[in-house]
Amino acid sequence: MFTPHSEVNVHQSAPQVEMGQSIPPIAKKSTTKRGQRGINFTVDEDIKLVSVWLNVSLDAMTSTDQKHTKFWDRIWSTFYNDKKFNRTKDSLSSRWSTIQRETNKFCGCLAQIENRNESSKTEYDNIEDAKAMYQSNSKNAFQLEQCWRILRNEAKWLILRDNLKVRARQPATQSCHTFTNSINLDEDNDEMNSGKTLERSIGKKAKNEKLKKRKNCEDVVPILSSQLDEIKEEKRRMHEEKRKSMRIALEERRELMRIASEERRELIHIKEEKNEELICIKEEKNEVEKRKMEDEIMMKDKRTMDPEQKEYIRLRHLEILERLRFEEAFAEFEDMIWRGIIPQHLTFKRMNDALKKEGMIEMAHNLRGMMSSFPHLVKLHIAEIEMQGQHLLCEKPKECLIC
Repeated sequence: MFTPHSEVNVHQSAPQVEMGQSIPPIAKKSTTKRGQRGINFTVDEDIKLVSVWLNVSLDAMTSTDQKHTKFWDRIWSTFYNDKKFNRTKDSLSSRWSTIQRETNKFCGCLAQIENRNESSKTEYDNIEDAKAMYQSNSKNAFQLEQCWRILRNEAKWLILRDNLKVRARQPATQSCHTFTNSINLDEDNDEMNSGKTLERSIGKKAKNEKLKKRKNCEDVVPILSSQLDEIKEEKRRMHEEKRKSMRIALEERRELMRIASEERRELIHIKEEKNEELICIKEEKNEVEKRKMEDEIMMKDKRTMDPEQKEYIRLRHLEILERLRFEEAFAEFEDMIWRGIIPQHLTFKRMNDALKKEGMIEMAHNLRGMMSSFPHLVKLHIAEIEMQGQHLLCEKPKECLIC
């Protein structure tokens, strides 16, 4: 976009004619008093004129409420400072009217092309189609593309194109020429020629307003920064509270798990005690049944039995009697251990010596028989004595009845 107080680059777009080449006039109106035509404007002069017109139009210090004559005096004065060109004020005004008129026509053609919304067409294609439409309507090629490219993004031309797009929605029979003729192009219109409707650079009042707004923004920044810090602190505090709540919940969960584990262990212990109690009851029941069965065996009548049955009953009688004698003898043996008659270090030799010393020769004999006949029962009973704290480490573990 062209900015005020800056020269336009003549190489901004490819010209339709070579630099310095004369452009045939589009309008036949003569600018001389005697009906003679002046020298045609070159491309460089057209670009210079557009540049000066924009600079003067958008100058916020001088362009507001300028009269038509004074406005073009300023344009001619600026144009005249460049010694390369020598044009009168009337010729500059006339040439500007031509540029404005023909550029508006081209904008109308381009607006019609763009309103077709042909998705396959690029911007370059639309411009070429607009040139073709312009040539078809005006019978001449569009020679002011350089000027159009400079003006195309300025406020006046954007407003113009918006108006043309709205009117282009009317029946397509209207031509580009009809569109442009409906626009007021009076070259004596002070407001248009003075650029009063164009967007101007910022003035002193607007500049002060802008500085005031900037100052207000600078005052707001610390407040916003403080509020942002408060928000961050609040988020941090909420995060800490959340972590604390999660930690407390985790500790409560662990405590509940510990209590549940203790309850399970207690239940297992109770169950084991009940099982042991049931086992004892079952053992007592089995012992009662065993005693009952042994009593029945002892009371069997052998007179009705054959020899094999009699032999079986005899052996069972001996087995029962021997077990009963062992239990009786071991009860006495255990009692002597508790009373300290038999040493706690239960070697077989010392046990025999202790029994013989007490005159219990038969008990010593029975002990030897018990060891040979029921070694597992002897070890079982001695293990019970060990559990009650009667057995210490033996000096001769290989000879110890417990070890």
